[in-house]
Amino acid sequence: MPRPAKPNLVGLLAVCAVCLLCACARKAPPPPDIVQVTAENYTEEVLREPGPTLLLFHNPQAAQSQEMYKLLGWLAQTYKGQLKFCAFAWDTSADPAPYRLEMLPTLVLFRNGWEIDRMRGIPATMEERRGLPDDLELWLLRTGLDRAYDPRFQAQFSYRFDNGNTLQVGN
Repeated sequence: MPRPAKPNLVGLLAVCAVCLLCACARKAPPPPDIVQVTAENYTEEVLREPGPTLLLFHNPQAAQSQEMYKLLGWLAQTYKGQLKFCAFAWDTSADPAPYRLEMLPTLVLFRNGWEIDRMRGIPATMEERRGLPDDLELWLLRTGLDRAYDPRFQAQFSYRFDNGNTLQVGN
């Protein structure tokens, strides 16, 4: 009587790995609360929008942009209906001059189609990025939603610049 064949463990692991990679490689759909903006619909979706709009210019392949996109999704869920959230997947071969882009990711806050503030880049180290969600939320509340005081935030924030200087409340 022939002996049943043992499953090839290496082959089975290879098939599982390929399936996992294929699942990860599929592009996840954007969160429903974030409007996808392009050069063609920028004017309609951002500049003609009444009220506050937060727009993220990002490179979907860059880790820093992916991190900022996740934070934008979190803000969009948290403040749904209070302002419009948009994301512009930037083609690095495009001319950045019309949007005044200097780096990616860049968050731009608009009110009634007028730019009121922008935040460029993301802190370099994980330690510095720990406070980024709170800093972004505070910036959004104070600048975008005109909430000068929110009892959830009672800390003083420090901002470090590339030249080594630090700005703290009172400087």
